[in-house]
Amino acid sequence: MRGLLGGVSALLLVGCASNEYLCPKPIGKIIRDDCEVYRTRFDTLKAELSASLGPVSSSVKLGKESLRDPSQLMQILAHRTHALCRDFNACRVSPLQYRERRERTDHIFTAVGALSAQLKTDLPKEEKAKLVAKLLSLLTAPAPSTTGTRPPAQAQSVKRRSGSPYMSWLPWYGTKRLPPQPKARGKGPQVAHAKFSVRHVFRSGQGVVGYGVGVTFLVRGRLASDDQLTMDYGAKRVDCRLSRSSRGVNGLVSVRCKTPKKEALTTPTLRVTLLHATEDDDKAKPIGTRVFRALSRISNPRNGSRTFAEDHDPAAHQLRLRFRPLARLLPPDFERPSLLAVLKMRDYRRKSITARCWVDGKPATGAIATYGRHTGQVGQYQDKDRYRSMGPGRSVAVKHPFITWRRYDFPLPFYVRHQGEGSAPKGTKEWPKAGKWRCVVSIEGEPVREARFVVKANGLLKPHARQGRQPSADWWLETKVMRSKLEEPLR
Repeated sequence: MRGLLGGVSALLLVGCASNEYLCPKPIGKIIRDDCEVYRTRFDTLKAELSASLGPVSSSVKLGKESLRDPSQLMQILAHRTHALCRDFNACRVSPLQYRERRERTDHIFTAVGALSAQLKTDLPKEEKAKLVAKLLSLLTAPAPSTTGTRPPAQAQSVKRRSGSPYMSWLPWYGTKRLPPQPKARGKGPQVAHAKFSVRHVFRSGQGVVGYGVGVTFLVRGRLASDDQLTMDYGAKRVDCRLSRSSRGVNGLVSVRCKTPKKEALTTPTLRVTLLHATEDDDKAKPIGTRVFRALSRISNPRNGSRTFAEDHDPAAHQLRLRFRPLARLLPPDFERPSLLAVLKMRDYRRKSITARCWVDGKPATGAIATYGRHTGQVGQYQDKDRYRSMGPGRSVAVKHPFITWRRYDFPLPFYVRHQGEGSAPKGTKEWPKAGKWRCVVSIEGEPVREARFVVKANGLLKPHARQGRQPSADWWLETKVMRSKLEEPLR
């Protein structure tokens, strides 16, 4: 007998040991639960409850669905409990939180079982109606929040678990302060943004003879996987491909196009148009046009080889205001206005670049430093040879042969509530601060850009004269460029 008990104990210990799992801190070691037990348990109770109730005329609302049978509510409770068990086994819920939720579920289970037994008895209609009402109130109680005892890092990740990703270098059209948009041609998709990439086209003995471009169009609206997408450029067309995901980052769909590998383009400007045709209507319609501007110089006079790059001077001429989500996933709780600038320099390292703003002549901000995650290189152009000849067999490296355009982001100390009722970000005030704004961007204290704009009482800006000519998530600002020795001259 002792041997039999010892064997059973050993089996139990082995079973417990096999279910042990080490979760990341701060949860630590847990013993995983058998989730299928709860599914079987609830199926049994659901069958008993259906037999006890028979036809039920009562109705109850749960979320957006109207349920006429409490046994259906039991099924929802079963799904919740099964999901809780799986979350615990996957280290998404702490042991304390799991025990608390389990105790609540066990209490509901016991109470429903007792009410089910009473409903089987011969009771007056009034008493039966009271029992059914009590049963419904038990089953429709909201699921308790799990953010109270979950570790902070995990609580934050689950809060935005169903959101879409936000990429800071791309436009976001979900802002509450979206600028005016052009009138859409119908209800079809529209190009919201386009990003170019340049590649050199080589020929044997001639070096670089031209350039090719790749274009990533970001489209607002719905695109089906079998839609036909083509890019028109200079009386030529090339097929494009849709991104694998139906919905990309920032709620935009990505479409990628590129010119043929051996085709050498040399024009200083290239007008590209994305065309869209559906399975039902095979007539291709334009949904957006952008212009690529090329820079070029001869890099090898012996064979005429050239170098090419995209010209970002137009972007450097224009300051913009963008409302960014204060979250990595969308939708956010808060937005924050940021002043965006593109500067053109050879040596940008160790330079103090700041912005200041005034409203109606009074200081609205102090010196604002750039925010690193939203600041980075936009483009680069080699406008000088890397080496300078010093005589036969001698050469010396040229200091800073590249021009670099960089985007700088200056977050203003204001916030816009997007959703929710959380506490506002520290050090910020509620937008808008209505009035006539003036903002200055400086390099080492020397002004290089000045923007003027008007913020209305509703938080929207008075639109720029060119605002609305093409889709944009940014507010264009009236900008003045000041010449400085610290920045390369703009064309």
